Amino acid sequence: MADQSVAALIVSPANSPFLRRTLDAVLGQSYLPERIVLVRVGKESFPAVDGVEVIDAPGANNFGDAIREAVSADPSIMQAQWLWTLHDDSAPFEDALANLIAEGARGLTVGIVGPKQVAWSDSDRLLEVGVRASRSGRRLDYLMPGEIDQGQHDSDSDVLAVGTAGMLIRAAVWELTGGPDPVLGPFGDGLELCRRTRQLGYRTVVAPGAKIAHARGSYRDVREGEEADVNRSFGLRRGAQLYNAMVANPPILFVLMLVSLPFWTLLRALMRLFTKQPDLAWLELVGFARAFSRIPQAISARLRLARTRKVPAKALASLEESNLTITKAKRTLAKREREPKPVEVLEPVAAKLLREHKIASNVAAGVGTLLLLVAIFFTSSGLTNGITGGAWANLPTSFTKLWHEAWAGWVVGGAGAAGPGDPLLMVWALLSAPFALIGIGPKNVLMGFWLLAPLAAWLAMFWATSTLTHRPIWRFAFATIWISLPTFLLSWSDGRMAAVMVHVAVPLVLLGWMRMLSLGATLRIRGAQDGELEVQDRALATSYAALASAALVVVVAAAPWAGLALVLFTIVQLLVRPRKWKLTLLAAMPPLAIMLPTWIAAVQIGGSRALRFLLADSGRPLAFDAPPTWLSVLGMPENLVLDPRSVGVWLALAPGVLCVLGATLALVNLSYAWIRTRFFYLTGAIAFIIAIVAARTVIAYDGTLVAAWPGPALSIAGICMIAAWSGLLRPLVLQERLYSYRSRRRLDVAAKRRLKAKERSQQNAPKKDVLDEADAQVAQADVEQSEVDAAQSVDEIEPDESETEHLEEQAATPVPVLKSRVSALERVVWPLAAAGLVLTLVVALTPVAVWAAGITVDGARPRAITAAPEYETPAAAQYAQDYPRHARFLVMHVNDEGVQAQLRRGDGVELGDSSPRFRLEDAINMQYLPQGGVAQALANPDEADADFSRAVAEVLNNSEPTGLLGFAVDQIALSGEGTSYTAAQTALDSNEYLERAGESEAGLLWRMRPSGLEPARMYIDDSGKVTPVPSGLVGASVDLSKYKYGPGATLVLSERADANWRATVGAQLLDVADHGWQQAFKLDGANGVVKVAYHAEWMPIWWVLSALSVVSLLIAGAPIRRRRRQNEA
Repeated sequence: MADQSVAALIVSPANSPFLRRTLDAVLGQSYLPERIVLVRVGKESFPAVDGVEVIDAPGANNFGDAIREAVSADPSIMQAQWLWTLHDDSAPFEDALANLIAEGARGLTVGIVGPKQVAWSDSDRLLEVGVRASRSGRRLDYLMPGEIDQGQHDSDSDVLAVGTAGMLIRAAVWELTGGPDPVLGPFGDGLELCRRTRQLGYRTVVAPGAKIAHARGSYRDVREGEEADVNRSFGLRRGAQLYNAMVANPPILFVLMLVSLPFWTLLRALMRLFTKQPDLAWLELVGFARAFSRIPQAISARLRLARTRKVPAKALASLEESNLTITKAKRTLAKREREPKPVEVLEPVAAKLLREHKIASNVAAGVGTLLLLVAIFFTSSGLTNGITGGAWANLPTSFTKLWHEAWAGWVVGGAGAAGPGDPLLMVWALLSAPFALIGIGPKNVLMGFWLLAPLAAWLAMFWATSTLTHRPIWRFAFATIWISLPTFLLSWSDGRMAAVMVHVAVPLVLLGWMRMLSLGATLRIRGAQDGELEVQDRALATSYAALASAALVVVVAAAPWAGLALVLFTIVQLLVRPRKWKLTLLAAMPPLAIMLPTWIAAVQIGGSRALRFLLADSGRPLAFDAPPTWLSVLGMPENLVLDPRSVGVWLALAPGVLCVLGATLALVNLSYAWIRTRFFYLTGAIAFIIAIVAARTVIAYDGTLVAAWPGPALSIAGICMIAAWSGLLRPLVLQERLYSYRSRRRLDVAAKRRLKAKERSQQNAPKKDVLDEADAQVAQADVEQSEVDAAQSVDEIEPDESETEHLEEQAATPVPVLKSRVSALERVVWPLAAAGLVLTLVVALTPVAVWAAGITVDGARPRAITAAPEYETPAAAQYAQDYPRHARFLVMHVNDEGVQAQLRRGDGVELGDSSPRFRLEDAINMQYLPQGGVAQALANPDEADADFSRAVAEVLNNSEPTGLLGFAVDQIALSGEGTSYTAAQTALDSNEYLERAGESEAGLLWRMRPSGLEPARMYIDDSGKVTPVPSGLVGASVDLSKYKYGPGATLVLSERADANWRATVGAQLLDVADHGWQQAFKLDGANGVVKVAYHAEWMPIWWVLSALSVVSLLIAGAPIRRRRRQNEA
């Protein structure tokens, strides 16, 4: 071995923090290299070291380039027989080179010798003993994470490849191969070089006795001084693996790889997103781009290898791993990482306490669920077929229609209008999508939600209170108070959709946000051992962030003003907890992105009207009397008839009084959760102020001015008061009950008496030994079973067997009698607390029971919603409302005071018929216009509404209903009373353009067929000749070749004209025609398929942001843990 000359080549930047240790290790070798050359990359200087030559390689792109530049600068390096290549972060052990040389001297066919790599910080932890990979460059992780070196891999010799860190390569082999591929480095270069070396007829072996400590600076990405993260280097590693595959695969697989890899990479990126690894999803694309940008170099490498190789590629098959083996190994490793690991080992007593606590919580949840189901059964009597009245608004029966209403940017109600539509349409479109897959329509989904809303609100609050307290009885009380608040019961009874949805969603916001920030109440256990243990919620913070975000989407859509509060809260949260910025933005951005049309509309409106717009309700306007301020603070959304003798008044006010009183008393407590208590109290006070302002802000007109319903703000204030109230409750500590001295004494005396009686019975009745033995066996079995039950754990917590044995030994020894000590203060506080809890339960349950029974007590009013008929809109009219005509149904109510006329596009009043913006404009601009002395129609200065008023007056005056043809009215329903109603009925019967069609729940029916035409939403107007054409709900696609029309014909929509309407034939954009308030396009010279669409500039941005938000919530909410890799050196 003495005649083996070695030149050590260390490639390093001068400022490497690992270089000093590496140099000292090389200089301290038992077999010292003849030359030690430091190849310095970069421009930084490095202090001189005795015995070390320095060669600059500033232009080197990678490890191989650096050595090639060094050899070019000093060709005498190649006079050595062996080249020992070292990274700056690979410190060899003292006898590493000696063992490498000894292994290389075993035969002339040994071309490359690799060392055993161990961790930089732990010489016993294995990193690599040769590289095992497939032909496609995928590496096999054959070492378990943290595997200790016990010589288990010392029998390995011939391997497919070794890394360049510590590699000993013959100089002749280096000259033949030219070193690693110039494209590769710092990853994949060793695999590619060793593969070429083997195809030249040389062997690659491992010397297990040669060890190097490898910090893996490039793999862990710590060269720039950042915190270690192996994911940051994934893009380089993926690109190197793909390049190796392009070089090594057979020609057919190489071509298939070029064709399929783009699609495979996209699929891998999507899977990375689904597994909550967005950084790796991006790096998948980066690695693909790096590899594909080097296809010419890969082709050159393949040709070079084909010219120089002496051994066919199939000769390496015995050393290569199959892709199936590597996939199985990765799955096995991932499965082990997913296996639940005990958070903490509990002794049997603590485990039993935790198990009993979970049973108590489940029992409380079960009792509440059962009681609510019974209450819902009585409450929903008669409402199962449908709901009408109050502020109720239906959803379409068709999911497709709902989807278009939500995302088309156009309000389809009445004569149509530019968006935004009602924000809740987007929420219901997303919530109804899963049910549409199984054939359940949005209308039925809404009905199911409404009937189960009390149960949903109770369960959401019961779940959320786990962040406030772990006491099951108090969680039950808080959840019951939550649904007994008058803001919820009145909102449900009035059919106010937005307020009820907020009441269900707000507890989920509390739960998600508190768990996301790790601010929830902790559960402590005091078992047989000293000290207390804390049980933590192991659910992922990202899942809770997604839950909070999804609930916030509902809250902000139902109460847009909450979006402004969310922005302010997010800014404060980012300043207070900057380390949680990713979770904070994940929770806040989706609701803000999905509500983009609302923010654009608010900016367009501007001024104080924008604030009124953000306070506007969803659904039909429903007037109410604003309550005085003190009633609002007690949670009452509308005024009550104040009668001290009224039971209803006290029942309605009691829950709010309890919440405010409990929250105020909690302010005195300074020993526990005082910051949380004051934060929620302040937030609740702000919400009360918003509720007071909202109840006095006009936002709609429905025969009278209608103010914003303060229910959403009162719900937020209510949950804040409950959260503050919980500050009075100390954290729950589970512990065994301690009996008093007298109780324990009585138990001991009773046990002794039973033992003596048993002994006497055994002496007097020797023939019953068998029976006594059987009794003893049964008793022993009971004892053993109780011990087994006590040893069971809950939520991935397992008992320690050694602790069980220790407790059994203690059980055999006399136990000292413990006497519980209760202070004088506790003797007063605990009875008061118990009485307060009982009072809370009684106060909470009574309003719910009264509401469930449907009893109207003094001072309360009956609910506004009632059971709807099977069809609010006749079946024939609903058929006309679908494709291809999408006609409308005119509903008129006539009495001696005037006419109320409404255009419907669905079964009854629907959520998409109007929008908060236009209801606000009606409240500002509405005025009465007389119509011929026969009736009065309500209209504003808008041309379409004025034309509608004239058309209604025409048909009531027995004129030709040409005006209604422009509104695509197919059927007319008339109801009312008085002489005006009789006159209107007579006028409609005598109108030659109307056909009597029977009677329905909406009133008497007439079918409109002017000149025998069936009215449609879109038609061709050819000099007064009308030809209906098919259309969709908003857009349309019509083949003009099927219709005949002359010059000057126009394509007319029964929609308001707007600059964002587009009609195209191929690439040709049709000119807009003037047709009054209606949107129309000129058909001159047009031939082919015309496509009509409404498209505002902001809509694509809105769609993309909404899609990204929904996808991010689905990914973040999925209960999948991302794989954690070792970042240690």
